[in-house]
Amino acid sequence: MLSVSNLGVIIQGPIHSKGRTMKDLRPREFDASENINKLFSRINSLGANPLLVTWEDQDLSNLSVDVMNGYMGIRMPRFSLAFRLRNNVSGNNKYKQFYSVQKGVQYFEQKGVEYILKIRTDQDFPVEVLLNHIEAMKENEIGERIFTPLLNLDKPNMFYDFYYFSSTKVMLRFHHILMNSKEICSNVHYDVFYRWKKKNEGIKLGDIQLIYPKYPLFTKQQLDLMNTAWLESFGVFPRVCWREMIWRGEAFDESSVKPTFVFSEDDLDLRRSEILQKSHSSKLSIEITPLLSFLISSRAEDSLRKLRIKARGALNRIARFKSMFVGRSENIG
Repeated sequence: MLSVSNLGVIIQGPIHSKGRTMKDLRPREFDASENINKLFSRINSLGANPLLVTWEDQDLSNLSVDVMNGYMGIRMPRFSLAFRLRNNVSGNNKYKQFYSVQKGVQYFEQKGVEYILKIRTDQDFPVEVLLNHIEAMKENEIGERIFTPLLNLDKPNMFYDFYYFSSTKVMLRFHHILMNSKEICSNVHYDVFYRWKKKNEGIKLGDIQLIYPKYPLFTKQQLDLMNTAWLESFGVFPRVCWREMIWRGEAFDESSVKPTFVFSEDDLDLRRSEILQKSHSSKLSIEITPLLSFLISSRAEDSLRKLRIKARGALNRIARFKSMFVGRSENIG
């Protein structure tokens, strides 16, 4: 069993942010100061070691003295030209997240802390339940696994990054891979899933047929890879932590927990077997757009997505114009 006194909790993210929630996709402003203060106090009271990791330009005026005593301000580094050509780091929250968490993990390593939990500044949830769950875990249960909120059987190749946990040793390697290897797609959930699954052998040209499935047309080989990933590389956490999540002030509800979600209360090995039982396609189908990240750069993938959005908008405007013109012609007739 683990001890929470040997657990570092990285509260990562901006103090002031603008973004979506689970149900409301419209961007909203959010000041996380009060949430951070409360999380810090609760984590401290449980005997764990909280650390706020945020950007150095943030307004800290509403943070408590305790938080300021456990605060790390981060400035993003200047990436090499070669790295910037291979990966789209400009305005990429994926890199901001993993670089800042990496710095927090390195801080705790120097302090001799052996386990790390990462959570977000803009989310509140029953952290007490999560820490109790972690404390009851056995060392051999962790291994090289990253524990994440859930397994989604509908899309078993997704890594949910709201909160995640492992040993400090594994977290160091995890973030080193994410900060040094090439992105395979812009979407953080799929990108992290496959890069961590292929952590030992790396991703090769022949893996294209496995790592770019076209949902929901998974092949048997693609499902085999997802199943192995959940056997060796990932684990899950309690349902209540997800169900009682509050994100940027919006509380999750029953619609936030789908029947395809698997949590630690479930028999993960039994539910994981459902991945192999999914109906599969005998014909290989590959998502072409994210493939650009592998073949060229995530810059190419993002540029193509932006062009498609612009083209779709232009086509919608043309359709509306035609509809108005036809309507007027009919009225004149």
